[in-house]
Amino acid sequence: MTLLIVFLSIIFELFIGASIAEVTVGSVKLKDYTVIQKVLPAAISYLYYDMATFAMIVWFQSTTYSYIVRYLYRIFYDDDLYLIVTFADTFSAEDFIGRNTEGFKKNLINFISVVLRAAIIIVPFSFIVYAFYQCFSIFGRTDILLWLSLALSALFFLQAFLILYQGKKIVRD
Repeated sequence: MTLLIVFLSIIFELFIGASIAEVTVGSVKLKDYTVIQKVLPAAISYLYYDMATFAMIVWFQSTTYSYIVRYLYRIFYDDDLYLIVTFADTFSAEDFIGRNTEGFKKNLINFISVVLRAAIIIVPFSFIVYAFYQCFSIFGRTDILLWLSLALSALFFLQAFLILYQGKKIVRD
């Protein structure tokens, strides 16, 4: 999913830079690709929304699995044997790697985790803002398809942020 977002971002940048003269899809040649330029940011926003939904599903499954393991192997947790036993109580790589880590390494893992989570939120949003800035500077502010694409992108990003926020809130409670 992430690679598809990166690929579409590169395609968008090639379209904006006029590096592509025509697009061939199967046996159809497109010389006017302005519609693709206008709709591509909305497609990227949808993929980001889909990725956020998938991340929350994985988060819920991981949390549920963790609770089940803690319930079934309560004796390990009551006697602090879970620190020695090697089975993972989550599917999260950072939890698995950082479980027996202390000191500088644990702080480094926590710092990298925070930076990556912030980047996952900030970078796609920044790209969409940049993409619409470029589109509005090329096509003007009177293009209805561009405004529709902007509205869809805003809706997808709002849904993604709400899913991420509510999902973390539900898991915390």
